[in-house]
Amino acid sequence: PTAQADRVKAVTIAAATGVITIEYGTKIENGKAIALVPASGGAALVAGTPPAGPITWACNTATTTLAAKYRPAECR
Repeated sequence: PTAQADRVKAVTIAAATGVITIEYGTKIENGKAIALVPASGGAALVAGTPPAGPITWACNTATTTLAAKYRPAECR
């Protein structure tokens, strides 16, 4: 997606794990990020390996620095 520096500075997707990281700009919380971490069957995803079951997402990880008030309700 196209980033707007004042709202979203960057969106990155880790090719090996599928982790999506969104870094926010000045209109949200400058320089802070939220990481959306996919897993299947309680295990991290691995590139080139189909998931064993449904994919679940976690967003309260050590790499999430975005203040709770700006996170989706499921991530607070």
